[in-house]
Amino acid sequence: MTNLKLTTIFVLFFCINIIGFIDRHLLPAFGSQIIAELDLTRQQFGLLTGFAFVAVYALSGPVMGVLADRYNPAKVVTVGVLVWSLMTAISGRATSFFTMLAPRMLVGVGEATLHPSATSIFAKWSGVGSRSTIFSLFFLGGHIGVGLAYWLAGTFGDTLGWRQLFFLLGSVGLLFCIPLWLFVAPLVAGSNQTDDKPLVSSPSVTQIVSDLRHLLVSSTRFRIAVLGFSLVHVLYATNQFMQLWLSSERGLADYEAASVYGAVYLTVAIPAGLLGGLMADLFVRYFRTTKYLFLVIVLLASGPLLIALRYATIDTPLFQIGLVASVFMITFPYGAMFAAVIEEVPARIQASGTGFILFACNVLIIGGVTWGVGALSDYFQTTGLTQPLSRALSIGDAMTLLAIPCFWWLHRHQIRMMQITQTANDAMTDSNSEQK
Repeated sequence: MTNLKLTTIFVLFFCINIIGFIDRHLLPAFGSQIIAELDLTRQQFGLLTGFAFVAVYALSGPVMGVLADRYNPAKVVTVGVLVWSLMTAISGRATSFFTMLAPRMLVGVGEATLHPSATSIFAKWSGVGSRSTIFSLFFLGGHIGVGLAYWLAGTFGDTLGWRQLFFLLGSVGLLFCIPLWLFVAPLVAGSNQTDDKPLVSSPSVTQIVSDLRHLLVSSTRFRIAVLGFSLVHVLYATNQFMQLWLSSERGLADYEAASVYGAVYLTVAIPAGLLGGLMADLFVRYFRTTKYLFLVIVLLASGPLLIALRYATIDTPLFQIGLVASVFMITFPYGAMFAAVIEEVPARIQASGTGFILFACNVLIIGGVTWGVGALSDYFQTTGLTQPLSRALSIGDAMTLLAIPCFWWLHRHQIRMMQITQTANDAMTDSNSEQK
């Protein structure tokens, strides 16, 4: 496959990732408006942005990963884009909690196809030395999508309304199904064949499931890597409340809150996403160390600023720096973090491994924390505490920092393995020299 075709496929997946994250974050971007119009509690809002989406998304992820490993991943994504785009458009017709709940769950089913399939394709086309860069650039599309969701809500929400934006974005997503099915799917199929025969036969579903089960049982490194990856996603969960927090406890108007956060997210996420993976790869090569040490340094540097954000007033530099840190902390290291975790998975089941990783972080963290923050905020409010949402969010922020000891353990373990390997190689070299 030529570099031009590879680049075209990457750009297409990059754009689809943007659209997927816009669709996913339109709901929290219009948080205060949708809560008011549908008469929701904060706990119900947490369910819609948390469990209603991520539980189905997470449960579907391993299934979609197995399908992507077994069949053409581009066709799996095409069906997924079709489903989530239709459900996004239908969400704009919701009139209550339950009529928003059903399409929101099906959006999760559709979006669960993207990352396992993309991982399967990109991991085969990139070397270990550049993998952080590749995944960082791909996930940059998601970060841009988050920022655009809030920016679109703040900029056009007042004139178009949230319902019309849901319909328009769903319609845009449907357009990507055509090039996926007609262009990408044949190329992906062709890249694994010669003279109409598969270069490597696809493993059976039973074999894929067996290999994944063996990985989970036998690899402590993989389990801890998934735990660290999941804990960083606490920040993703707390960010679902950012528009609501800025408007209810920091005094910004509804649309201004969405616009401000969207602008900050885009301003920070684009350079952070572009540079994060590249700097991680350079860091590993220059210092001859691990990606996990890079992650520890980034989280240690930005974590205290995130904690300070919840207690800073909006007119202080600490608030502005903390808001930047809340975006930087999830976007800058993301490519390196994903590359480090996926490298713990054998190549033949990387799509399935991705599905399980997304299942773990969504079920263990995003769904539970999003619901928990909403429930805690409601509880704190009934007890008469001031700034109840800030207090609930600060608990989630502290949980994010628990990823640091996970990544530190993985760094130390990998260094020991590298030293053992180097010692064995030196011994072999000495033995060969003596024989000569």
